[in-house]
Amino acid sequence: MKIYVTPDTVRREKFGSIIGTVSEVSPFPITQQGATKLIGNSTIAENLASKVRPVIEIHGKLQADSSTPSGYAWSSSQGPSLTVTSGTTVTVQVTIEEQTPITLVLPILRQLSGIY
Repeated sequence: MKIYVTPDTVRREKFGSIIGTVSEVSPFPITQQGATKLIGNSTIAENLASKVRPVIEIHGKLQADSSTPSGYAWSSSQGPSLTVTSGTTVTVQVTIEEQTPITLVLPILRQLSGIY
């Protein structure tokens, strides 16, 4: 699965997002205490737990690109001229499934036409 990681200090419309892939997904939701232990900051863990239910732990691998200032591949442009450091808050988008629009329309057309 693809992931797009946008540091909260970056405008996604201008620079895009860092490209990566999901490497591991926890089979069960994690508790707020587990999130605090993982993140290392109880305030951020509380904020996350209040906005997202259930909280699923996902590990991702970011795509490296030595030609960009950040050292990561960006979905558009070369990315901003900043270094992403540990503790930088981010917004993450995960692509669970990709479908072409025609695959959504064909079943409806088949049903309407009676062709199976």
